[in-house]
Amino acid sequence: MNYSEFGKLESVGWSDHATVDSYVASFARATDMAIGPIVKASGAGSGKRVLDLCCGHGAGIEALLAVGAEVTGLDFSPAMLSQARSRAEAAELIEGDAQSLPFSDGTFDAVVCAFGMMHVPDQPKALSEVHRVLRPGGIFVMTAWCGPDRSHAFRIAFGSIQAHGDPQTSLPPAPDFHRLADPATAEALLSDAGFRNVQSSTIECAYEFDQPDGLWKIFSLGTVRAKMLIDAQPQANREAIRRAMVEAVDDRFHNGSRLRVPAPAALVSAQA
Repeated sequence: MNYSEFGKLESVGWSDHATVDSYVASFARATDMAIGPIVKASGAGSGKRVLDLCCGHGAGIEALLAVGAEVTGLDFSPAMLSQARSRAEAAELIEGDAQSLPFSDGTFDAVVCAFGMMHVPDQPKALSEVHRVLRPGGIFVMTAWCGPDRSHAFRIAFGSIQAHGDPQTSLPPAPDFHRLADPATAEALLSDAGFRNVQSSTIECAYEFDQPDGLWKIFSLGTVRAKMLIDAQPQANREAIRRAMVEAVDDRFHNGSRLRVPAPAALVSAQA
């Protein structure tokens, strides 16, 4: 299936500085919980050349630099790269397309991709590009959000949209956002791209905030796909979605004075 229209919307959405600022201030608190396991699985260290693919706001680059790696970051979003430059000056940062990497074959010892591959329209092509730019035996590590069947956060968000959204409201076709968190699917896609020794495990990430509307704000302001779907709703449906999310969080996820909603992620590694 052609996902080019989805790709255009992703590019436009993640170029919006307000969306990126909101993502960094809220959504990224959960993604950053995966940084330590990603760095460890990559084998990054002194003398290692590492590509942080879909590098986003640069928190992963910062951690890779801290263990002595020589890091290149690539992202399609100028707004994200602006964030990354403010915290990872020692890295080479490039605006580019994960589906057509501007590097020679065998350039890197490791490639990491934290929650980025699900935003790529042609994932098989991107994975083939990752394999191409890795040296033989190099390591690829990616993370992907588990779906609503395993994730309270995504179950609340998309369950509320499904229950209260206008059925006439839709977005262009897109790859299944959670498919790379399925071990069998990830192994098949990576094997087709030339990888071997594919392994999957789970990281226990979570969204944390002070008020019950925190999850609503994260998904309605700090994302692209969910935000577009919510913004396209009639006002009454939008308010019903907001109310359902707030009530679900308030009822179930108090942790002392804060609220914590689990959002597990899959960590997938493979060898070129």
